[in-house]
Amino acid sequence: MLNRKHILRKLMMPAGAFLMGLLLFAGPGNCSVQAAGTAKAETAAVAEAPAAVPAAAAPAAQTAVTAEPVIGTEAPPAQAAGQTAPAVQPIYGPMLVGTDLYYVDPETQDLVRDEFRGTLYFGPDGKYTSGDEVLDTYVEAVLAAFVAEGKTRADLLRDVYVYTRDSFTYLKRNYYEVGQTGWEHDEALTMFSTGRGNCYCYASVFYYLSRALGFDSQIVSGLVGSTRQSPHGWVEIVVNGESLIFDTELEMAYLKKNQKYDFFAMSYKNVPWRYVKG
Repeated sequence: MLNRKHILRKLMMPAGAFLMGLLLFAGPGNCSVQAAGTAKAETAAVAEAPAAVPAAAAPAAQTAVTAEPVIGTEAPPAQAAGQTAPAVQPIYGPMLVGTDLYYVDPETQDLVRDEFRGTLYFGPDGKYTSGDEVLDTYVEAVLAAFVAEGKTRADLLRDVYVYTRDSFTYLKRNYYEVGQTGWEHDEALTMFSTGRGNCYCYASVFYYLSRALGFDSQIVSGLVGSTRQSPHGWVEIVVNGESLIFDTELEMAYLKKNQKYDFFAMSYKNVPWRYVKG
């Protein structure tokens, strides 16, 4: 069984050449889009949001997203005379060292290298990568602003959600067919490099940030609305067997209208309008 000292020793192995850092366990309106492939810059515009939802139809409470507690790199405090040392908890699964994500296999108790866990890829050095160094650099810079002693991966997930919601300007760009995938890479780079984009861009940024925290997020291109459904992009994360919605762009649009809605970890059963995916 791996404990804190074993993990730190593994991370200091020459094969990994790792730097030591903190050790963390880890209906709506039109999306204001235009045809894919015509990413022509237009005048920045706030995404259209629907009129206020009646109180009875307001979103229900979000499902709690939990993650393992933070474990610092410092040595445990000395025990006072007569005190029993606390039990050392096993460490496995997603794990952050600074802004770098690793994965400890629960069976082998070793770092996963050059393998997938779910749809997350961990390279020969054991470190997670999106497969694009430029994109990884953008993601790392964002995470560096939030990683701190005492935070869990769930705390950081909320941090990067709010960051995505508040840090960009809406601009009409590409839209995609229901169920279409493969667009998230380009849209994330567009958003990071220009600071402007539509719902698909917002979703793509949060998609990559959340995956770098060890959440096996999925990108979704679908429709959203009650009576009139419009093309829309969002992110899903499965928590305790349930697919939850993370919709940074729609929450941003409501805030621009001085209306407070929370689309962080919303169940498909609790949202006040339909989300349709392929």
